[in-house]
Amino acid sequence: MSELPKLPAGRWLNEAEAGALLLTATGHLQRHLHESYARHQAERGRVVWETPSILTWHAWLERMWQERLIAGVGDADPTVLLRAAQSSTLWQQVLAADSTTRNLLHIGGLARQAETAWTLLHAWDLGPAVAAARDGRPEAARFAAWARSFGEHTNRRGWCDEAQLPGRVARWIVDGALPAPKRIVLAGFDVFDPAQHRTLDALARRGTHCMELESPACGANGADGTLQRVAFMDPEAEVEAAALWARTQLERGSATVGIVVQGLEARAGHVERIFRELLAPDAVLPGPNTQSLPFRLSFGPRLADTPLVRGAFRLLGLGRHALDLEPLEAGLLSPYLGGAVAERERRGLLVARLRKLGDPALGLDEVIRQAKQSCPELTRHLSAARHVRSRQSGRRSYAAWAQAFTDLLRALGWPGHGEGGRTLTSAEFLAYERWRDLLDELCGLDLVLPHADRGEALARLGELADATRFQPPGDPAPVQILGHLEAAGLSFDRLWVLGMDDSEWPRPPQPHPLLPFAVQRERGLPRASAERELRFAERVTARLKGSAPRMVLSYAEQQGGVRFRPSPLIVALPSVSPPDLGLPPQPRLADLLRQHVFAAAGSEPRGEEPLRSLPSGILQRSGTSIFEDMAACPFRAQARHRLGAEETPLPEPGLGSADHGSLLHSVLRQVWATLGNQASLLGQTDAALSALVKKAAREALNEFRSRHARLSAALADLESERLERLVLALLELERTQRPSFAVTASEQGLDATVGGVQVRLRLDRVDAIADGSRVLLDYKSGRASPMQWVGERPEAPQLPLYAIAHSSPPVAIAFVHVRSDEVRYAGVAARDVGIPGVVAWEGWRTGLKALMESAAVNVRARQQDTAASDDTDLFATGIRGWDDLLDHWRRVMASLGERFRAGEAAVDPQRMACKYCPLPGLCRIDELGSLARADEIEADGNVHDRKNGDED
Repeated sequence: MSELPKLPAGRWLNEAEAGALLLTATGHLQRHLHESYARHQAERGRVVWETPSILTWHAWLERMWQERLIAGVGDADPTVLLRAAQSSTLWQQVLAADSTTRNLLHIGGLARQAETAWTLLHAWDLGPAVAAARDGRPEAARFAAWARSFGEHTNRRGWCDEAQLPGRVARWIVDGALPAPKRIVLAGFDVFDPAQHRTLDALARRGTHCMELESPACGANGADGTLQRVAFMDPEAEVEAAALWARTQLERGSATVGIVVQGLEARAGHVERIFRELLAPDAVLPGPNTQSLPFRLSFGPRLADTPLVRGAFRLLGLGRHALDLEPLEAGLLSPYLGGAVAERERRGLLVARLRKLGDPALGLDEVIRQAKQSCPELTRHLSAARHVRSRQSGRRSYAAWAQAFTDLLRALGWPGHGEGGRTLTSAEFLAYERWRDLLDELCGLDLVLPHADRGEALARLGELADATRFQPPGDPAPVQILGHLEAAGLSFDRLWVLGMDDSEWPRPPQPHPLLPFAVQRERGLPRASAERELRFAERVTARLKGSAPRMVLSYAEQQGGVRFRPSPLIVALPSVSPPDLGLPPQPRLADLLRQHVFAAAGSEPRGEEPLRSLPSGILQRSGTSIFEDMAACPFRAQARHRLGAEETPLPEPGLGSADHGSLLHSVLRQVWATLGNQASLLGQTDAALSALVKKAAREALNEFRSRHARLSAALADLESERLERLVLALLELERTQRPSFAVTASEQGLDATVGGVQVRLRLDRVDAIADGSRVLLDYKSGRASPMQWVGERPEAPQLPLYAIAHSSPPVAIAFVHVRSDEVRYAGVAARDVGIPGVVAWEGWRTGLKALMESAAVNVRARQQDTAASDDTDLFATGIRGWDDLLDHWRRVMASLGERFRAGEAAVDPQRMACKYCPLPGLCRIDELGSLARADEIEADGNVHDRKNGDED
């Protein structure tokens, strides 16, 4: 085909008004031309006008196919045009029938490669060349066999796929079976493949006047600084700078700004997040946002990732009899489940109640039984879904499954816009319509697939949703974010092109692995050779340079430790540094959130106000955790113990860390209830002691299994072995390394009033030593350190509270670490009590002071503000002995209790309090910038007990 005559860029509107057909290379350009045409008509004062004929090349081919069917000509030709999903499925069947590939775990990926090769085969007229080639590679030979099989399938059944369509349309045009348009304008084509050439030649022979729309020539040439090259440290900095630059151009009056990103399809989510934060920060704030975004990506999300369709898949999972708790919660809380708005809070409480049942998987009947207590609408929908689901079994056609899925979603009230629901947004409604199209595609699989069971049909539907891009139409945005190809045919006031490094532009050769390499290079196929990619990149770069009067081309100097240089196609351009672009400082999201929060409240930031004071003697059933939380952060204490805020973690399969700790406590309690003292322990043979521990472990596990059916017999056996090993190790330590003692209390309850707060304490164990003195012990399956007892805000106040609340002051307190990697004591005593790891007060005070002073120095060196720097005051306040230490703890605990009663609720976390706090979303400390991130000190490697399973 000879070169097409050029149509000046400004003349296409006249051609469109005169009835010419415009064919575009991309859907993005098609939408742009429709919008430009509508704007042109509105500017001329018109209210209505005839829709111009603007189609993508592929859509026009499909229209020609439909016209051929309507005309009823060519009876011997195929009568079915396969959809993309049908073609892909047929390719999978072809490969599955091949003995060399049928056992592949992921045949879908290879099928997609074969389908791409088949498309290239027809687009570039490679059939004879491939047949004659002597490539020598088994891949090419295998593809030739697959291609023959695929062609035989389609020919025998009267099918035509999208790859074969251009050749058939060209033949029908030449034969006169299809009408030929009088005038065609082609827009946005960087290159024409041979199949397109053949179609255009056929049109020309029928008298069609074909023209190619010239690319805009806006004149950026760099001579006056209109074309600039700039390097950034990494891709993240490059995208952020492009977003700030786009915002700056809009503020300076530019009407259209283009952002061209190499590899945009793979980076779309990351790019959108940065542009959303910098160009539309309101869009990342909580709550509904109806403001149009000032930018638009040419690549929409996968349909499967849109909230409404994701909700549909979650709800389709609710019909199963056994439901994993995490996806079950997502379904129950979905805004697309019927009655979601009316029952939103009650459904949240239901989810918390389901978590507390302790089972990571629940039957639908149990969920309905729980829902009946508070959620009548949810109960009605789940009951209806159960009834519908009971009739959806066995193997059936894909059309039948499409109807079954529709029935199930209808029973569940999806998409939730009925009574007690919410109004769908325009984007949601369009996604709903696209979902219906997706079900039609699922029905179409009956053409190429046998009947399927429910799981197979749902998996196919998921594959279709994953393969479908969803780009709802919307108002034109001033900032367009595009790939290199999507920018073809467009012009902008300003343009920034990212990713122009030497590794990606020109793109490295990557010939198709299933086609003969020599044939690909000879015919000039995409990615076949470095020479072809260089020519293509030069053409695209020249086209981009003409798309805007001012332009920035950028690249990242390194990524993942690999350094890059500028593309050879831009290395000669004037180079500037990032500061030369004059970009404004990047606004911090935390600052924007602070402004939003306090603007909504109608006030400026101010200090936290206390809650109402509580009377003295107030009863708190939360035990020592109230003092632990008050020491960690006053806000957490008030939120948990006065406002009832709580974390309900997902149950874990088998046993969680808290379960391990609880079972260990139970076994030790039973063992010492039998032994009573060390003398009895010493009198036991190894076999008798092992039998005693085994019996206690079995009884504890049997009692646990009566309440938690999720623990299987096999897991119970493993846990029994673990418990026996740990308890016997501790008993060996207590038999061989301790002087005489008796266990006088095990998990003893103790009522106490501290700082006006009445609490119920429970102590793991009280030992009486030879002189009658008491030693208080606390079992720990997690990590703990006596260092957590010091200061005005002790991290682990449990044992100090026991010490000051006990009827007679103890002589020692200690943690008993019972872990697979260590079994030991760690504590402090008034004097040497002969327990290894329990240090006499004077030695502990000396060592602890040195350790804490060292920690304080490290803290100051790192400019951190932690409790460690204040805790050194412990040794400057007159504490010289054991009694002074007990008095200190009485004062500290009384202060914590009084501050709690007074309603102190400052967001004032100490040390590692925020790392394991379950309520960060309530105090919003991260959002408001009150927390120093990432560089917190992990003093002594201590980990909060709540994270490690001690629930004492």
